[in-house]
Amino acid sequence: YGELAQDIKKRTKQGVDAFLDSKYDFSYHQYSIINDLKWRYYKGKHEKAADSIIRTAIVLEAQGHMESATLQKNAAMKMYKSLNVSKPKIIDVLSSLGNSCFLKKEYGNALGFYEEALRKTRKYLGASKDRTASATVNLGKTYSKLGRNDDAIRYLKQGLQLQQSSASVDKMDIAETLIELGDIYYYLRSKKEESTDSYKQAMKIYKKIGLEKDDP
Repeated sequence: YGELAQDIKKRTKQGVDAFLDSKYDFSYHQYSIINDLKWRYYKGKHEKAADSIIRTAIVLEAQGHMESATLQKNAAMKMYKSLNVSKPKIIDVLSSLGNSCFLKKEYGNALGFYEEALRKTRKYLGASKDRTASATVNLGKTYSKLGRNDDAIRYLKQGLQLQQSSASVDKMDIAETLIELGDIYYYLRSKKEESTDSYKQAMKIYKKIGLEKDDP
């Protein structure tokens, strides 16, 4: 197995280097081979084999093959669950699946993944405000796309509170959540005051971090 391990290591470096150079076809070719090699090396299911499948999905997304990427992520998720791997890793894949569906405008499917991600985050990572904030905001944004504005506002406000109380959350993320809230309030017409307040708070953050934003 020594030669097999060396081959995996060599191809992984080639795959990563090609990805960083935007040579996605070659990167995908390497990861396709790596997936087979890891299956042989670990004699079946293994966490590192699932990790490799996730990397393949990332390359497919870069190529614009969203459907294939989602299939790869689902395959990795099933493997992770069957192996009872760490909950943070499963949560990351759930969020990634939600992101893929969101980008494809499959908001109903995205909602399901984001809901499961939030449930598991609250259960296993409740002390992590930044992780909980991210999962909550994702859910709020999806509700907005589905036209469920009351639910969207509720989750975005919850997420915003968590973001503002966490020292590790990027200020840009807070500003984007405020913009999202402002857009919903503006759409509702009856909440123009709340809309203006959200936009003003976002603008203060942009100015503080040295960015200017012409809209809303």
